[in-house]
Amino acid sequence: YPNPANEQVVFTAAATNGQLEVLTITGQVVLTKTIDSTNTSVNTQSLPNGIYFGRIQDSAGSTSTVKFVVQH
Repeated sequence: YPNPANEQVVFTAAATNGQLEVLTITGQVVLTKTIDSTNTSVNTQSLPNGIYFGRIQDSAGSTSTVKFVVQH
């Protein structure tokens, strides 16, 4: 949240450790971040307007994906 995002987007994960990847609609990874809490924020100011996916993988190997829009 928020969706659409302007300055940042916050991802909520069930686990407190893992990895977050932000991907373009074509599957290109544009950002990778280590998750160390249940809420992880990502600055979206450097991302062009468009549709993105946030893919979260926890330490147990479980993966979830969320679609979000960046609109400045």
